[in-house]
Amino acid sequence: MKRFSIILLGALAIVMAGCSKNIEPTSPDPDAWMHDASLPVPVLFSTGSQPMTKATAIDAAADMVGKDFGFFAFHQNMASWGSSSGNTFADNGIVGWKQNLKGTIATVPATGNVQFTFDDGPYYYPQSSVNNYTFYGYHAHVLDEEVRPQSGSVSVVVALGHNDILWAKAAAEDITDAEGTTYQGFNARYIRKSLENGAVQHPLMAFEHLTSAVSFSAKTDKSVFAEENPGKDIVTINKISILNTNLKANLCIAHKTDESKEGTLAERTSDIGAIDSGNITVQLDETPKPLIGQNNYFFIMPTEEGEGITVQLDYTVDSGEGKVITSSSTYELKPEVQKGDMAGKVGFFAGYRYDYNFIVYTPERIVIEATVEPYEEAFNGPVDVLPKDE
Repeated sequence: MKRFSIILLGALAIVMAGCSKNIEPTSPDPDAWMHDASLPVPVLFSTGSQPMTKATAIDAAADMVGKDFGFFAFHQNMASWGSSSGNTFADNGIVGWKQNLKGTIATVPATGNVQFTFDDGPYYYPQSSVNNYTFYGYHAHVLDEEVRPQSGSVSVVVALGHNDILWAKAAAEDITDAEGTTYQGFNARYIRKSLENGAVQHPLMAFEHLTSAVSFSAKTDKSVFAEENPGKDIVTINKISILNTNLKANLCIAHKTDESKEGTLAERTSDIGAIDSGNITVQLDETPKPLIGQNNYFFIMPTEEGEGITVQLDYTVDSGEGKVITSSSTYELKPEVQKGDMAGKVGFFAGYRYDYNFIVYTPERIVIEATVEPYEEAFNGPVDVLPKDE
């Protein structure tokens, strides 16, 4: 799948649930476990070999400090998962570690890797565990009551509108030693065996954008507006809204039998409504003015190919003679993608950015320009961030 990598660095260690006592290392050297088999193995997310890109195409790199991610790890033997209607991990026979661990970006260096800290860390792999784990991550972290372990899958309820939704999975590659023993899944034995082979293989989380990012701005066309409205009418945008859209969605973190469902958003029919900018006051001139606020983006659930969204623009027109008219206009937006793998297709797709500009020629005539392209990164040099595979 096409992804961009958030490379994680630091003493990020995890103790699996239901395991033996966690032994804290006594050495100040974070790499001491590599030379002393009696020490527990920390669970570190791989630093990899690539420069790290930002977590989203929207935030500046420094803005990612304090952003939080959730992490899960499940035993590879998902066949043991049940299909209970219960809502706990035990009800469903799901073997995992301390679920929904919250990690927060602590630092974003000018070069190198973003460093995470964990609310309850550091943690360490239990020495004797035979469970083989696959790791899952997502953004933005939700409370435990929004986690749904049910019917052979684990999902979380995420809020759309002002949150970019990201997902990642790190599965271990099998290691077979000279004696024919195969090591599968991340655990202490696996990490130590990879160390013996000369290259430690920690989980590498490669996050995917799951939403479409939509921005709006507005301006007047100075020449036409001045000619047809000689200094009298002042247009003020009061609010912009996306109507009949998903306010929340179910994000499938992991699935017992169908990997294609992992990292996908599913509609919640009870959570359909309007997302909006809130009350804003934007008096228009010939300079494009953002209409949303922080980040200037709505993050929406992707549509089916050929489908669009409905946008409402609320505005007032002040004639300057004591007469103020409040009005609204709605627009059906069905954009054609201009770049990337989805070029030529119509719709809102995961991993694409849609920038709209409302041009007010007169208060009665508003034209919309659109630009659609994949997210693009610029951290340690320009890096293309490709959209999620269909």
